Amino acid sequence: MRRALRDESGMTVIELMIGTMIGLIVIGAAYTILVAATPLSARTQDRVDAYQRGRLAMDVMASELRSQVCLPNTAGNIIPPIIPTSSTANEVWFYSNTGDINAVTQKRRIYLSGNAIKEDVWQGSGTLASPTFALNPTSTRTLISPVGLVSGVPLFSYYGFDGNLPAAVNQLLSAPVSAADSQRVVQVNVSFIARPTKATAASPRDTTFQESVFFRTADPTDPAKGPKCD
Repeated sequence: MRRALRDESGMTVIELMIGTMIGLIVIGAAYTILVAATPLSARTQDRVDAYQRGRLAMDVMASELRSQVCLPNTAGNIIPPIIPTSSTANEVWFYSNTGDINAVTQKRRIYLSGNAIKEDVWQGSGTLASPTFALNPTSTRTLISPVGLVSGVPLFSYYGFDGNLPAAVNQLLSAPVSAADSQRVVQVNVSFIARPTKATAASPRDTTFQESVFFRTADPTDPAKGPKCD
């Protein structure tokens, strides 16, 4: 009987202390892993956030720049898509048509405003042959915020064909774009840094975007070496 009772006895105090210590070590290790993983997850999410919003903004800007059209005026002359003087390193003004062939031309401005890239749109009214635009934009929206600029690279760079045949798009045009050069612009390079939504300064979580937008109406055999407007 004594032997049976001895076999059914519980843990000793020493065994209980050892088990408790092992349990605390396991819990401590799990907590350490959790603490280390939390900021890593936040950093990963920030990178994904910056990339997704930057990619969307770049796609929108590229799509709208490719929708550029020449503008007819009342005198019967053709006005090139890029609006001169106003188009600079930090903003681009241009005429576009994102609707069908019967839609009236729009005027657009994509620009850097503080730490954001924004867009103003003027919806043209009147006829296709002679559209008019109100003084104030029809709509304004923020394409992406916050953003930064790539060191030494402007938000917008303008290029035209060189003087050789076959022509190559390698002639960097001065900004702001002059009236003469506005007829030669066939490519706009867009460069910016997308930052996480709550970022206040540059960090390793930023994502750099740089893309060359080639105008769909550009024709290297055109004598004017610019958008094919007729």
